[in-house]
Formats: sequence, structure tokens, C-alpha cells
Amino acid sequence: MTSLLMRAIWFPEHSRLDAVNPGAVVRLVAARGEPSHLDIYEGRKIVGRLNVTPLSPQIPGGTDEVLLHLDGHLELRLPARKLMMNGKLAFNHGGALTGMDLRLSMRAPKLELTLKQASGQAIPVARLTLGGTPLFDSSQMKEDGTGMESNPTAMLLLGLMGMSPAEFDQVRQAARKEADATAVDARQGDFEIGRGEYHGYILSVLKNGTSTFRVYVENTGQILSVETPTSYRLLSDGIAGDQPEKAG
Repeated sequence: MTSLLMRAIWFPEHSRLDAVNPGAVVRLVAARGEPSHLDIYEGRKIVGRLNVTPLSPQIPGGTDEVLLHLDGHLELRLPARKLMMNGKLAFNHGGALTGMDLRLSMRAPKLELTLKQASGQAIPVARLTLGGTPLFDSSQMKEDGTGMESNPTAMLLLGLMGMSPAEFDQVRQAARKEADATAVDARQGDFEIGRGEYHGYILSVLKNGTSTFRVYVENTGQILSVETPTSYRLLSDGIAGDQPEKAG
């Protein structure tokens, strides 16, 4: 009873929706077979675009994972650059994220950040290159965080963040504990986005009981909206907000 009360406080709209298996929502998105096109908003301003496309190739090893391909861009303010996004996310049929291979890049300067996470890994491996020259590789750091002192780029990045290697290790350990505390909740029913009413699903990623991401999916499998813990929100181009401002 207490858990139901707390859920109603944290997610009041969820108290009006029926619980479903998160994997059913992921499979629905994949079964649609067509991309969902989403505008990236910061406030009322469109600052980017993300396309989410289901993939259905045979996975090596005969697994039944669902693959989603991501591609898009984001207009950054500081620095004023276009950030390109491309990669894949893998989910099992229970709806849990089992892998990622994401690439974020800029043309000038020619920076590229890759994030790769295999099944069983708590946090992704991050690699940063400039013009093809490696600057940072998180896989080179030892479990206890040692080895960073010999990496000038890593020390520079920590200096810019105002952190010591020991403080960074505390953050990394906290991130692993957060990963262990991550859960996925899915609800089915009617909900509102902007001025429209829809029937479908709300998929929430919870960390320590707090929602970090919410994905709104229509019963056709189209992704309608994504709420993030940042200042960005994604909306399907068919349900864009009132007179949005385009990025200049």
C-alpha cells in the first residue's frame, strides 16, 4: 500500500494507468518497423533532430535482442557547434538495455566521443579522439582509478571539472551503484502531450526510485515524446509545440 501511495506521489499520471511489461513496449517500437522522427527542444526552441529506427538483423549468437538505430544532430550554444549523433542501442525482451555503441562528433574541431557498453558492463567505455589522435580512453584506467595521473588529457579534463582523481573515482563508483539501482517501469493507458490526447505507453527509467527518462509511445509503436533529466525534450514532429522557434 505504501509503495502504491509513493508511486502516486512521484508519478500521479501513473496511478491512472495499468502496469505492463516494459519489454512489450520495446517490442512494439521494433515491430512498427518505421522510424520515429523527433525534434529536440530546449524550451520552445528546436535545437536538433533525432531519428530512431528499429533494426531487425540476425544477432550473432542467436540472441533475441531488439536493436534501435539512432542518428541526428544537436546545435550547441557553448561552443557554437553542431554535434552529430549516430549509433545503436540494444535491449532484451524484458526492456532492459543490454548494450550501446554511440558516436558523438563535431567537424571543427574534429572531436569524436564514442560510448560502448557490452552486456554485463555497469557503465560504458568512453573514448575521445581529436583528428583521429586518441586523447582519452576510460578502459585504460584501472579499477581503483589509478593511471589517470599519467594521462595529461585526463588530468586536464579533471582540472576543468575541478576534480581530483580520487574525487573522480568516487563519482565513478557512485555511477556503478546507480546502475545497479536502475529499474524500468511501463504503464499503459491514456495521457496528454501538449494539447493532444493519446492512448499508448509511458516507459520510465528509474534510478533510486526517481524518474530520469520518460518515453511516451503511441499504441502504433511510434515514439511521441522523450523527457530527459537535462534541459532538452524530444517531441514527434507531428505534435510539435505552439509556434516553435528554429535554431539560428
